[in-house]
Amino acid sequence: AADPNLLFLAVTSLSRVVTGFKNSPLVSNAYFQRGWCFAHLGRVAESAADFAQAARRLPVSEDQATALFKLAEAQTQLGEHTNAIVQLRQLLARYTDFAAVPRSLLNQALYRLLRAGIAAGDLAVAGEAVGKIQAQFPPGEFADRSLLLYGQALDQQGRSAEARAQFQEVMARHPDSPLVPEARLAVSRTFKAERNWPDAIARLEEWARSHPTNALLPQVEFERAWLHFQAGNDTNAVRLLTNFVARFPAHTN
Repeated sequence: AADPNLLFLAVTSLSRVVTGFKNSPLVSNAYFQRGWCFAHLGRVAESAADFAQAARRLPVSEDQATALFKLAEAQTQLGEHTNAIVQLRQLLARYTDFAAVPRSLLNQALYRLLRAGIAAGDLAVAGEAVGKIQAQFPPGEFADRSLLLYGQALDQQGRSAEARAQFQEVMARHPDSPLVPEARLAVSRTFKAERNWPDAIARLEEWARSHPTNALLPQVEFERAWLHFQAGNDTNAVRLLTNFVARFPAHTN
């Protein structure tokens, strides 16, 4: 995959199989392998076309499951999120209880389904995926990030209370996750979206006490000042901004 010249040679040979030996039992696998070549070469549309052919022609197998996954991956890159959802659902319906398919592939398919649902604006699909992820994934393997992503998608749609519940789930289910500081910050922002300045400020003050060395600290301190200003606490806002300039002189804010 690191040598484009070898990939071009492989594409040439596989194309001969596809076009010159249409009745060969190797044609389905030739499409599959050529799809990989095109993927490595960054030729996404051609990769998608070949993985679609492979998924249709291959028998039920790990290769077919992988072809469906790679097809969905290519469709996502092409912005065809609804089509990607169709492929991923087909993969999960057909292979969830198929012992020959690695659990890791199915886990990745569920996570990609969540992201495709968010990208398509279909939060019903995303919610379905995140529920299965929490039930099936081991802690730390997409499970914490899936809750965070789903919560952020809900928040972007103005569903602050539902989003807050997801962020709180990150902290409750995955208390040792490195994403906990980000989830706590997101909780504060849901209160900000509701113009509930006291609760938003309280959450950020708790955040600053709990994560004094976290990389998000400058952003938190800036947001604390902004929230105090919005709440009419001008003296606190000036104090926090003065401290911010002194502590983080190189920050973009």
